[in-house]
Amino acid sequence: MDCGYTDSGLIDWLELADDAALDALPFGVVAMAEDGTVMSYNRAESQLSGLAPANVIGRHFFSQVAPCTNNFMVAHRFKVCHSTLRSIDMVVRWGGEEFLLLLPDTGAAAATRVAERVRAALAATEVAQPDSGGIHFTVSIGVALPASDILSELVG
Repeated sequence: MDCGYTDSGLIDWLELADDAALDALPFGVVAMAEDGTVMSYNRAESQLSGLAPANVIGRHFFSQVAPCTNNFMVAHRFKVCHSTLRSIDMVVRWGGEEFLLLLPDTGAAAATRVAERVRAALAATEVAQPDSGGIHFTVSIGVALPASDILSELVG
């Protein structure tokens, strides 16, 4: 199957794919058991993270492999970003606490306005902390445009 990130049958395909098929994908895949144990870790994810599959498979993802993902701040940032975008836009986790906002059919001026809207929404959001009350945080955001229309090739 020529499998794209936005294909409607992707989840079903991923559940049936073997390691060789997962390694052929152009995006990272981490398959976990219900308890968070990593069952599969494909080549693209390994290249992005710098972690060899042999050092990841069989370990608990949230506490042993990527403890930074077991973090309310990360999850909350994702939620705030996603709530400020259009339905065709995508928020993609990139690294530890970094996110990419993929904005199809968006020029530089509009992308800059979106970046400022996301920055303002994150800065205005108070995150409750059990022992210290609420905190605010800031983010740095940049805008990049592809030299050609590779965005549609990357996501579908």
